Amino acid sequence: MGYAVQWVRSLVFIVQMYAMMPIMALVFLPAAVFSRKAVYAYIRTYARYVRWTLGWMTGLRT
Repeated sequence: MGYAVQWVRSLVFIVQMYAMMPIMALVFLPAAVFSRKAVYAYIRTYARYVRWTLGWMTGLRT
């Protein structure tokens, strides 16, 4: 039973991770067109979001 629950939690994490990528990209797009710093800010923000949700949803720590 525990294995199945962890598998579902991992699947939900993967789905939301890839769903948030274009959503966050659209939010940062106007600034990213004009500034390289905005692109790096997007990458950093997305990576932090993924690491936070990984710990929150699956219990893994980085």
